[in-house]
Amino acid sequence: MAADATQAKANTAPDRGVDAPTVRSRGGGGQVVPIHGGATQARGLSRAALALDAPAVRRILMDSLHTRGTIWTWDNMIAPVLIGVGERFQSTGQGIELEHVLTEGVVGALRDVAETLIEPFGSRPIILAAAPDELHTLPLYAVSAALAEHGVATRMLGARVPMDAMLASITRSGAPAVMVWAHDRITGDYLDMNALRALRPVPAVVLGGPGWTTDVPAGVIHSGDLTEAVTRLSHAARGLV
Repeated sequence: MAADATQAKANTAPDRGVDAPTVRSRGGGGQVVPIHGGATQARGLSRAALALDAPAVRRILMDSLHTRGTIWTWDNMIAPVLIGVGERFQSTGQGIELEHVLTEGVVGALRDVAETLIEPFGSRPIILAAAPDELHTLPLYAVSAALAEHGVATRMLGARVPMDAMLASITRSGAPAVMVWAHDRITGDYLDMNALRALRPVPAVVLGGPGWTTDVPAGVIHSGDLTEAVTRLSHAARGLV
């Protein structure tokens, strides 16, 4: 899941031109997670993950989500730590267990935020789905939580959504927009964008992740970061596209 954050983070926070701080666990025998460009709060999240302290991970995330919101928390805490965990695994081959603890905490916290939406704007939800055969979904939970903060309801279809199921869900729900995530070009190629644009009424189609070619059909938007995706989808929910 750490790979999910790499593309989402790339365009949300510039390189600050300083050495990346190293986060050490208090009793981890020298374990480290590199944090690049994250906020100070990312250090506490990293320490909790290294200690496999799931309650602390959840508490730190919920505190930030409640006080700073989803987009800030994703850009400045979640994404930097996920990327650091991924780098640690690439260099040492270790850390799957802390990545799983962190990912479970992130998904749970973001779901909690999304589920706080009681009276959404309008009656038609935004559809969120991973491309056919795409397993990565974590950024979609961030989109769902951030849209809830904007009063927009979503329906999460999750990983590996077949094309016919995606089309059926949009038609049955009357969704004004769909966001599809692809981390890998192979899975992105499985998405039939023309079929999405052929639906009537035509939903706004927003793509997320690095798994897309630069040549997309007219009317399809490849969002560069979480802020852009949420803005585009929120506008679509309100009929502003």
